[in-house]
Amino acid sequence: MLYKRVLEEEYDIRGKTVLNPVSGIEKSPTSMPPRTGLAINYSIDAIIMPVNIPTRSAILELHHFSAVAAQQIPHLRKFIVHLRIFMPPYKFWSSRRFQYWRKWGETSWWVPIRYLLRMRALEEVVLLRNGEEKLLPSEWKSRVIAQWTEELLKVKDAWPVEWEGKMPSLRFVTSVAEA
Repeated sequence: MLYKRVLEEEYDIRGKTVLNPVSGIEKSPTSMPPRTGLAINYSIDAIIMPVNIPTRSAILELHHFSAVAAQQIPHLRKFIVHLRIFMPPYKFWSSRRFQYWRKWGETSWWVPIRYLLRMRALEEVVLLRNGEEKLLPSEWKSRVIAQWTEELLKVKDAWPVEWEGKMPSLRFVTSVAEA
């Protein structure tokens, strides 16, 4: 099995490597395991990213990571988004508590199409949510799947040839083992 070192640099919001990093990141010598980034085998590994769906800033972080992934790990086959619903108590117990998240995904702004199209080997995106999660409305899952399909079909002419005319699937699971 072949492992490749990835994500060892500092990246800007477009996913490009920052030439003069300010974070002080020091790369490990190639003879050692990476201190920053990770070693990945594209044929068997997936990346899991937690996203707090009530906040738009978390969705923007997902877009930022998608930009980095499209540039740095375009051969990734599976991406897992661990959905979380967390609100500070003052928001949760307010009369408008559900407005922060219940319409998440009502429009397709959460689907980072421009980055997905650069991930030529992408086969599947998995949305992981806790099985006991009661806060998501019942129609939410079908709406999210419909938007995924609709947005990718809008750009079918731009699909990478590696997708072989079949868009990456989107599915929901309730445990990492199912992913």
